[in-house]
Amino acid sequence: MPALVGIATVVSFGLDQRQCEVALRLAARDRSSILFGMNPFHALALGAVGAILVGSALVAIYVPSRRAADVDPAPTLRDDG
Repeated sequence: MPALVGIATVVSFGLDQRQCEVALRLAARDRSSILFGMNPFHALALGAVGAILVGSALVAIYVPSRRAADVDPAPTLRDDG
């Protein structure tokens, strides 16, 4: 009996950890209903989504790196010592 409780606890813990993944998989399965008659593998739609993702990733990389490049290292190094 304690072994069954232990197994149930481990399975429950694993499902709790993967709850977000399960939700995403369910949402992706229902994505075709969002596209209103369009094939989910339509090349233009996939290309647009890819371009949006790449563009947002580039902005997410550029903004913090630009801010870091504007920092003057001399005052920062003087204050560290």
